[in-house]
Amino acid sequence: MIDAPPPVRGFKPVGQKGWQSEPLLLNWEGYESIRLVLHEGLSQEEAAELMQVSRPTLTRVFNKALKTLARALTEGSPFLIDGGVYEVSGPHGRCGNCNRRMRDFTKHHCHHTITEQEHTDIKP
Repeated sequence: MIDAPPPVRGFKPVGQKGWQSEPLLLNWEGYESIRLVLHEGLSQEEAAELMQVSRPTLTRVFNKALKTLARALTEGSPFLIDGGVYEVSGPHGRCGNCNRRMRDFTKHHCHHTITEQEHTDIKP
């Protein structure tokens, strides 16, 4: 289980035009494990509980994600965040005005109020 889709779909090296090489793939579970452990500062046990996986599974997912990021950085490879086997915990979408990722379909930083029709039309 992941909390929310990543805010971006991937990264490429600065100055690289287009996708000059085949992008590496970081799956959504890997992204979520890095977000929880490194960004949020949770222990692997806490992250595993939130993701609803065993701690050994979380460790495998986390280590694979770190290897993908290390390869991207050391080889100058682009990478995409996509794929995997996951469930998103709750409704998510993007604002029709600023394209910001949202969980609360009301007012947010661009002060665009989501109408009931927009709420129905929001796609993750």
